[in-house]
Amino acid sequence: MYWIYLIIFILAVFSPELVHRGLFIFGGQNTPFSARTMEELSIFVLGIIGFSVYLRKEKQLKINREEKNKIQSKVAQMSKALKDSYTYIGEINRKIDIMKNIALGFPEVKDAKSLKGRDIYNSIEEAIKILCKTNNFLIRVVNVRNNETELEIQNGLNMGIRIKNNSLNLMKEKDFLQNGDLYIFRSPQLIDNKRSYVFIKRSRANQIEDIGIMHTVATQILFLFILLKKLKLKY
Repeated sequence: MYWIYLIIFILAVFSPELVHRGLFIFGGQNTPFSARTMEELSIFVLGIIGFSVYLRKEKQLKINREEKNKIQSKVAQMSKALKDSYTYIGEINRKIDIMKNIALGFPEVKDAKSLKGRDIYNSIEEAIKILCKTNNFLIRVVNVRNNETELEIQNGLNMGIRIKNNSLNLMKEKDFLQNGDLYIFRSPQLIDNKRSYVFIKRSRANQIEDIGIMHTVATQILFLFILLKKLKLKY
């Protein structure tokens, strides 16, 4: 590009001599213009040519910049999508590990008589702490026939849950509810007229990312409760 401007500059500088010798585009003895006019016209034409070249190059540079910005934007979007995908896969793997730990994380004991329900529920409690990012929660198993509480496990000192069991019946078909400063998760199934609930104290830190997996946790609590009841193991 620069050599074009160099040629135009050289021609403009030497245009008086070229016109005088009749070597330039407006030169010659048969022109109706004077030498001075010819010099001015030749410099003007060279200026127009130079300006046209500049405008064309400027337009091309603008197009190139726009294309570059589009490519950078696409690369940024792809990078973000890739990062989000890795994050999502990591979260899924973490949740799979948590659910696997709930299903397989029973304590090893040599004597079944020494096994306590508290030991079995530990994996459930740890899962809730990780999934909900909180230490303040309450587990409750309710007999829906008489609304009596058959199991209650509280973790944390700041729960203060005053929701009565008959009020939980208002959830009807809903398995998740936000009530004031509480998240309430309910097991979708009934087993032997029992249903389990998980109460989570709301805070800025414990954003619930996956409601479905909490329903799975609530269901697992109910299964364990029924199993331990059959085995006559108390909490």
